[in-house]
Amino acid sequence: MNPKHLILTALEETWPSEDIPVVFLGEWCKIYDRKEKWSKYNGETFPYHWDDRAKLYRDYLYIQDLYEDVLSNLSEKLNEIHNVNHSLRYWRILIGPWLGYFMQMVFDRFEMLRILIERNIELYCKIDESLVKILVPNDMEDFGKKYLGDDWNFAIYSYLLQNMKSDNIYKQKINLKTESLKIRKISIKTQLSKVGKGILLSILNFWPSSNGPLIISSYLPILSLLRIQIELGEVPKIWKRIQCSSYRLNHQQRNWTLNLEFKSEFEVLLSKLIPIQMPTGYLEGYLELCRSVSRGPWPENPRFIFTSNEHNSSDYFKAYVGEKTERNVKYFLGQHGGHYGIGKWSFMEDHEIESSDRYLTWGWKDISKPNAISFASIKIIGINDYKFVKDGKLLLVTMSIPRYSYWMYSIPVGSQWMNYFNDQVRFVRSLDTGIQVNDLVVRLPSSDFNWNQNLRWRDIFPYIRLDYGNTKIEKLIQNSRIYVSTYNATTFLESMGRNTPTIIFWNPNHWEIRDTAVPFFEILKNVGIFHESPEEAAKMVNKIWNHVPEWWYSKEVQDAKNEFCYEYVRKVKNPLTILNNYLKT
Repeated sequence: MNPKHLILTALEETWPSEDIPVVFLGEWCKIYDRKEKWSKYNGETFPYHWDDRAKLYRDYLYIQDLYEDVLSNLSEKLNEIHNVNHSLRYWRILIGPWLGYFMQMVFDRFEMLRILIERNIELYCKIDESLVKILVPNDMEDFGKKYLGDDWNFAIYSYLLQNMKSDNIYKQKINLKTESLKIRKISIKTQLSKVGKGILLSILNFWPSSNGPLIISSYLPILSLLRIQIELGEVPKIWKRIQCSSYRLNHQQRNWTLNLEFKSEFEVLLSKLIPIQMPTGYLEGYLELCRSVSRGPWPENPRFIFTSNEHNSSDYFKAYVGEKTERNVKYFLGQHGGHYGIGKWSFMEDHEIESSDRYLTWGWKDISKPNAISFASIKIIGINDYKFVKDGKLLLVTMSIPRYSYWMYSIPVGSQWMNYFNDQVRFVRSLDTGIQVNDLVVRLPSSDFNWNQNLRWRDIFPYIRLDYGNTKIEKLIQNSRIYVSTYNATTFLESMGRNTPTIIFWNPNHWEIRDTAVPFFEILKNVGIFHESPEEAAKMVNKIWNHVPEWWYSKEVQDAKNEFCYEYVRKVKNPLTILNNYLKT
C-alpha cells in the first residue's frame, strides 16, 4: 500500500495530485474559499496537540523557563559577536519579543511533527530545506508579517522535518518559488493624512530637547498628551515612530551556535534555527541600527521614556530604550490593552513587566510583580461615557487570530478559532428572529488571516448585516443599544469603562482567566453581564432587549459593573496629575 502524502501548509503547489490520499497537518491547510480543491482529496486532518489546553499551559511554562536560559546565553553570544558588553536587560528589551515569539512558534511546529512521527505512519512529504535561509526577517516588524505566511511556516516545517528523526516519512526535496513582498498601495487620502500629520509633528518638534522625556504611542488623547508635557515643564512634542532600515543578509555571519546543555531534540534544533532565522537587525545590521539611534532626533538624555504601544514591533525604539536604560534612564510602560491582568498566562505581559522600571496597569495588582502599579485606563482618560441609544442596534464584535499559532497567551490557538466562530453562529441562532433579522450588526475584524469570515457568515446567514472592519468600533458602539463582547481583549473594557450596556460571552476552556480575576467575573455573571455559553448570552439579550435601560442602569448592575471596572478599567480623579507623579518619581 502506497503511503499517504503529508500536507504541511496551504501552499497548494506542495500538494500531490487529487488521486493520492493525504493527511492535512492542521486546519490551517484548508482555506475556506479553496474548499473545492481540498475537499476532493481522500484525506484526514491530524488532531491539534494544543486542543489539550492543560498541555498548552504546561508547554508555556516549559518554554518560559527555556526562554530565560536561551536569552541569557544568546545575550552573551551577541555581546561577543558585536564586541559590546550590554546587560541581560538590554538584550531582553531589544530581542526578547522576537525570541519569545520564535521559540513558542517553533515549539508548536515541532510538537505537531513529533507527535505525528510517533504514530509511526508511513508518509510522503515535499519539503524545501533552502527556504529557511531565504525567508529571514529584517526586524521584528518584518517578522510579524512573515510568520503569518504559509511560505514561512512551510520553511520552518521543512527544516524541522529534514532534521528530525523521521525515518517513516519520505521526503521529496523541492525548490519552492516564493512571492516577493507585495507593495501596499496607499490611497491619496492616506497620503494626505500622513502629510498633515508630518506637518503637525514638524511644528510640535521644532524646538528640540536633549533631555526632555520621550513619550510616544502612549494611548493618551492628544490634548492630554500635550497637557502632561506642559505640566512637566516641557515644550509639547508628538514624537514620530522611526522605521528600521533594510539590512543585507550575510550567511557568513551566522556560522555560530549557542553554548547550551541541550536536554531534548527540540532544544538542539532550536539552537540551530536561531542563528539561521534571527532578524538581520540583530546581526548584520546591528551596528547600523545603533548608529541610527545615536544620530536620531529623539532626546539624547531623556528624563524618562514612556510608551504603551511601541515596545514590541519597533526595533528602533527598543534599541533606543536599551541604550538609555544602561545609562539609568527610567523606562515606564503603560498597559497595552485588554487580557492583561485577567488572562491566566501571557508572554507579553510577563515580558513587559520584567523589562520596565514601572508598569502602569489599568487598575489591577499582582503581589508577585511589585513594579506593576495600579493606575487607570489611559485609553479613556478625558473621554466621555457613551450615550444610550434607545433604538440602537445589537452590535456583535468578533475577533480573528492567525491560522498558525503565534505568541502564547490564554486565548484560542490556531484552528481553535473555528470553535470560536461556531460559538458566534450559536449565539446568532439563539437570538429572537426579529433581533436577528432587523437589529443585529456583526462586526468582523479587519485582519482576516485567510479564515474567509465574510464568506462563512454569508453562507450561514445571508441576510444579516456585516461590517467588514472598516468602521471604527467606537462609531458602531455609539449607534448600538447593546454591545456584545466575545473575547478577552480591550473593547469590552472600554465599553464597560464608558458605561455602555455590555453582554460578554466566551468559552472558559479557551479563554482561561487567572484565579484573582475569577471573583470579578462571578460578580458580572450574577447580574447577567458575563456568560460562559452563547445560548445563555443570547437568552439574556432576548430578555432585556425591549427594556435595556431598566436592566443596565439598575443599582445592582451598576454596582457590579463599577466594582469590575475599578479593578480592570479604572477611572480616577485628576488622572494626569497622578500620571505625572508616577513619571517624575
